[in-house]
Amino acid sequence: MPETKNPALTAFVEKNYDLIRNLEFISFLIFITGFTLYEFKVTGSNVILIAGVISTVIFLYLQSFKMIEFEGSEAYNTLGSFPVVNFIFRLYYYSLCVLLISMLGLAFDINKGIAFSIVGGISLAAVFILSLFSRMKDKSKVYDLKFYFRMIVCFIFLGILLAEKGVIN
Repeated sequence: MPETKNPALTAFVEKNYDLIRNLEFISFLIFITGFTLYEFKVTGSNVILIAGVISTVIFLYLQSFKMIEFEGSEAYNTLGSFPVVNFIFRLYYYSLCVLLISMLGLAFDINKGIAFSIVGGISLAAVFILSLFSRMKDKSKVYDLKFYFRMIVCFIFLGILLAEKGVIN
């Protein structure tokens, strides 16, 4: 197994990965509920949106420490190798965290919300392209439907918020 910068956190995540993944799913549902209520201008939806974003960011950050292991990997210098796939997943989780925080900034008109959303969107688009190249090269089942579903949901919500703020038409 490749070395990480925080072996204690990696060991914690490996030991409790099913729990973290389930809690991330629940917090993502809270985020979607809060975002939907926010869009319908329901009073008090700010608390649900904030709780959903913060809890989702925490669990996504924890998931970034999971080492991805799969069979059928090619040599260590290709896009389908263990280090590259782990880098893609770590960048994926970090860019989702930045994107969710930027959505919170856009929703509450915080000054740097648009800048963070551009950074998060570009990094998530880069992850999408890298994962497609890696998937075509290796043909392994590393990138599942949930990997792309999270990405698509975040892009849709980001587009809605940017359209509301007048950044895109």
